[in-house]
Amino acid sequence: MPRSRVQVPPPAFKCDMSKGKIYAVGVITLIPLIYTLVVIFTPLREAFFTDPTSPSAPDWMLYFVALHFLMFLYVALLLAFYIVHLLGRPMDRTIKIMWILTLLFGSVFTMPLYWFFVFRNSQTT
Repeated sequence: MPRSRVQVPPPAFKCDMSKGKIYAVGVITLIPLIYTLVVIFTPLREAFFTDPTSPSAPDWMLYFVALHFLMFLYVALLLAFYIVHLLGRPMDRTIKIMWILTLLFGSVFTMPLYWFFVFRNSQTT
């Protein structure tokens, strides 16, 4: 008896992008990584050990806290965009689960990898 092949369903949505838009998404993906590296490797990390409401806090502290909150929202939206993109792609379920877990736990460090290996190669022009 012949083995039946598993049919891969078509993508849930068609997302055709030009090369320029694909590379724009790549640059947008790098922004949180660059921000994270700047915060880790510069004196900005002292902001995490200072109470922003204390009188001894620097003047720029409240602006940094606001920027940090906006960056958190930015990363959450970018993560949601990539997970929706991933769920709409026709690929093996195990690979999808692996990418979702990698994106959730690796966040800003793995989003550029997802863009490079999956996103940029999955678009048709």
